[in-house]
This record gives sequence, C-alpha cells and structure tokens, in this order.
Amino acid sequence: MISWGRAFRGAINTLLWSIVLTMIGFGVIIAAFFFGDVKIVEGPLGIKYLLPEPAVMILAMVVGVFIIGLGWISALYKTLSEIMVEVVEGQPIPRTLRRAPIICPLCGADNQAGSKFCRNCGATIR
Repeated sequence: MISWGRAFRGAINTLLWSIVLTMIGFGVIIAAFFFGDVKIVEGPLGIKYLLPEPAVMILAMVVGVFIIGLGWISALYKTLSEIMVEVVEGQPIPRTLRRAPIICPLCGADNQAGSKFCRNCGATIR
C-alpha cells in the first residue's frame, strides 16, 4: 500500500514536470511569434501591429501543443512508474510470474528454468 505522503509527492512531482514542459511548449509558440517572419501591418483604423507568417505560427502551435501534451503524459507516467516500483520493491514475485523449474528426467531433481544440465547428476535436460 502507498502512503499519503508518497501520493502527495507524486502529485506534486507530476504537476511540476507538467508546468515545466508547458512553459517550454508556450516558449516555442512565443519564440515563433517574435522570431518568425513577422510583418508590420496597418489595421483598419490606422493602428499598426505585428503579423507573423501564418505557416510559421501554425507549425509553432502544433509543436508547442505537442510538447505540452507530451509533458503532461510523460510526467504522469514517470510518477506512476516510480510509485509502482516503490510498491513492488521488496515484495516477492508472485508464483504465477515465475518460470516453473525443470525436472531432471534421470534423477528427478528440480533445476532452474533454462538449465541445460542437471545440477544434481549432470544429465542433459531437454
């Protein structure tokens, strides 16, 4: 069973990694706006404003949103895998997951799965 402290540490860890990767994703979008092919355009009321190249902005938004989504998913899976390792660590592997021992046809001794020779009599196992 997992403790409340570990659960909260996992939640905070997920949140922090998600925030970092969200900031990187927005950074890509903002950088594309400022460093992309930007033109100064005059609006209908004579107001001048910056207009980035649409292709650059669309590409930057796709990359930025991909980084943000990847950040949230990877932070979640990173934390979940850490929790699972912590829960399983130190506990015996269930018998259903262990490979069955190989029985020697000559002497009947149990041998490790994958053995080629019997550890008791040396007979070939297969």
